Amino acid sequence: SIHEANLVDFSSMTLAPKGNGKLECELYPWSDGIKVKLKELSIFSNFSGNPIGENVDEGVNEFKINNCDGVIAIGGGSAIDVGKAIAFMSGQNRPIWDFEDIGDYWKRADTKKISPIIAIPTTAGTGSETGRASAIINKKNWYKKNYFSSKNITLYCDLGS
Repeated sequence: SIHEANLVDFSSMTLAPKGNGKLECELYPWSDGIKVKLKELSIFSNFSGNPIGENVDEGVNEFKINNCDGVIAIGGGSAIDVGKAIAFMSGQNRPIWDFEDIGDYWKRADTKKISPIIAIPTTAGTGSETGRASAIINKKNWYKKNYFSSKNITLYCDLGS
């Protein structure tokens, strides 16, 4: 599982399809090159190019149904924003809108229940993989807002070479 590995000291990662929407993941550490196998990965990709709150809710539901313990977000800014929001919201009891980047709303988060996240950007642009906020649209008013926590930070980010 993701939190059982020290993810800051790996040189590479491979993902291979296992069927039924599952992936197998192998991590390779810098020091000795011995592979670390993660048990199983579930795929969630049902989100829009400008993610909405329902995308995050559905992702959190999948996270819980599949008993996940972390997120690997692969893609552009929207994919990484959704991944960070899922990791953040997976242990919260309030709606995401209660964590909007206003004043000290970020203090409402239970920081002990934010899941770890690995970000693998496939585009250069937004820098979402380096920030602590996620840009999510609230369909009630169609505002795109940032939802923030000081603890919602990517554990590992592969920017390639």
